[in-house]
Amino acid sequence: MLLAGLGYYYHSENRQQTGALILDQSVSIEGRYQGTSAQSSRRNAQRILWLRSLSGLRGYRVSADQLPALEQLEEDTVINIVAAPRVADSKVLWVYRLSTAQGELLSPSVGDTREQPVLVGDENPHEQ
Repeated sequence: MLLAGLGYYYHSENRQQTGALILDQSVSIEGRYQGTSAQSSRRNAQRILWLRSLSGLRGYRVSADQLPALEQLEEDTVINIVAAPRVADSKVLWVYRLSTAQGELLSPSVGDTREQPVLVGDENPHEQ
């Protein structure tokens, strides 16, 4: 039973790490930046951006490639993020846009370059 549970966890985590963003389930949240944390020092370790909004403190996943763009943020800076799941109906949301009063720090073309967000159901949104 334990092995089955661990297998399910690792399979689910792999889908979270490698899946395409599901943009039609994205949300926009404004709040105060509270910092980032990492599960470990490994390159592929889970990284979390912490945001305090009206609904409380919550973590949103970010990729290691996005971290350099976040270094200029100071704690309690008001930010707006747009985040989406990589697994349908998941509560785990990945940041793909982040802006402050000074401008956009993360967008689909800035930071996370391993994939561009795609619309679910669109085979290839660039083909006409």
